[in-house]
This record gives sequence, structure tokens and C-alpha cells, in this order.
Amino acid sequence: MQVSSNHVFSGLSFTGFFLVALPFSWHFRTWNISTCAFVLWTSLGCLLQFVNSVVWDKNVNNWAPVWCDLCCRFFTAVDVALPATSLCINRRLFLIATQSPSRYKVRKKTLAGPNFNAVVDFSLVLVFPVVTTALQYVVQEYRFIIFEDIGCLPATANVDLAYPLVHVVPVLVGIGSSIYAVLIVTVISRRKQSHQCPQDSEFLTDSWYWRMVCFCVVSSAFSVVPTSISLAMYALEQSPIPWPGWATVHAEESLIVEMVTDVWQSNNRLAVLVQLRRWTLVPLALIAFVFFVSATDTKMDCQRAMRFITRGFGRSTSSAKLDHGGCALLVLKYSRG
Repeated sequence: MQVSSNHVFSGLSFTGFFLVALPFSWHFRTWNISTCAFVLWTSLGCLLQFVNSVVWDKNVNNWAPVWCDLCCRFFTAVDVALPATSLCINRRLFLIATQSPSRYKVRKKTLAGPNFNAVVDFSLVLVFPVVTTALQYVVQEYRFIIFEDIGCLPATANVDLAYPLVHVVPVLVGIGSSIYAVLIVTVISRRKQSHQCPQDSEFLTDSWYWRMVCFCVVSSAFSVVPTSISLAMYALEQSPIPWPGWATVHAEESLIVEMVTDVWQSNNRLAVLVQLRRWTLVPLALIAFVFFVSATDTKMDCQRAMRFITRGFGRSTSSAKLDHGGCALLVLKYSRG
């Protein structure tokens, strides 16, 4: 039986959901707000894409309109949430990288006594995406669009107001994340040249620093590149029309558009935009798993999960010897004294 590209995507998206969700308990125990949000947004995005790719495989039937409404709101939010979580992670790493080496210490996070950084993190990774989702309704042209093999996606009108409200926001947040990433690389390079990096810590090793730098670069790239390409294609393919008014934009807001594969793939711009949105989460989830699973405690969580799964097949896994390299995101447990 021939395997279609949509079936491959379904398998990869579910794998991404499962793998990136494995270390969530460890991040939750350490109260890493930004990484918890990153795991939740990414894993839920992969899960929703998996469900959509299965339900709308080779069809455009309107099976679940309420589900589509929720998916459209979620995908609008995740476009902003991913660069926002990257910004939070890089901002916290920058605060840690710029403090004195003698002040590195581990401090257990609790819900008691929320500090300024926690408020900022919650605002960026949760409140900001929700507000952006509400603003997207201002320029929503149709209820949603059903793409064959893809599922439900939001329908934003090509008006000038859509750019500051929807399209430009992820790019600006991603640029802010990239600025922090450049600053982190600069600070770490200077410290290593001046031999100011602590070498006697279990976690603050050369491996720790390079993982930190790599994750900053990768997360920033996934924040800026896809959104910038989408913004450029929106602007260059067809000039946006001036805002015609609320009544005109929402005249057909209850309409549900159905697009079969031959139609949306025949439009090169639309095909690139749809596939770019679709394939951003899956590789990001797989890359994030590589970074997350390198931490000792995360490896233990993954081993427990794998033992639970293999036990159902009548097999057991042997305990592996764990190193103490530490994941790059472990530094989020540190804060200024």
C-alpha cells in the first residue's frame, strides 16, 4: 500500500507530541514557566495537527465545526506563543549569563511569592497569545477554511489592519528573541575568553554553555524565519486593501470555505503558506526533545515512561547510566540572588 505524505506527517506529528511532552513533569516540578509553556504549546499543536490530518485525510467534510473553531483560535495563538516562549527562555538565559559566576545557585521555584520575572513570563506566554487571538477576530473574513489533508485553519482578510494585528506580531517578538540570543552568545564568548565561566559546578560545564547557545539560536530561528517568510509572501503576492469597515469584513463570517488538495496546491503562494505553517511545529518538537532529554532528571522521566509503555508489551528496559551534562534549559532553575 502506498504511503502518502499526509500519512507520514500524521506519524511524525504524533511522535512530536509524545516526545516533547515526556519531560513536562520535570519542567513542572522545577517551575520553569517558559519551558512548561513551550512544551504545552508545542505538544498540543502537534496533537491538534495529528487529529486534523487524520480526520480530514482525503476529504473536506465539515465533521466538527466547533472543533474547527477551537483549532483556529489555537493556531492563531500558537503563532505568537512560540516566539513568545522563545523570548522568555532567551531573556531568562540572558539574565543568568550576565550575573556574577559566584552568584550561580539553584533555587526551587514555588507558587508562593510570585516575582516580577514570573509575571512577565506568564504575560508573554499566556496573556499575550490570548489577546492576539481576540484581535484576529477583528480581521476574520470567514468562519474557517477546511483544507483537504490539512484540516481547519483561520481565515484572515487581506486588509492593511491585519498586518499590525496579526501578521507582524510574531515577527517582532521573534526579532526580540533573536536579539537576546545574540547577546547571550556575545556574553558567553567574552566570559570564556576571560575564563570567568565556573568549572566546578555539576551543571555549569562547557557542555552546558554550548547547549544553551545552540538552543537560543535554534529557538530564535524557528521564531523568525517561518513568520518572516509568511509575512513577505502575504505582502508581495497581493497588496492588502484598505480597511473597508467592520460590516464589510464580517459580511461572510459564517461562511465555511472548503478547499480540496488540487485547488490549494495549484496556488503556489497558498501551498507554501499552508505547508510552512504545518511543518514548523513537528521539527521544532523533535529538536526540543533532543535538548530536553539531555538533562539527567529528564532522562529519568523518559526512562520511566518507556518502561511503562514497554511493560504493556511484556518487555522491560534496563536502567542506563546517566551523565550530568545537564540540559541547556536547566539554567531556568537559576535566578538572580
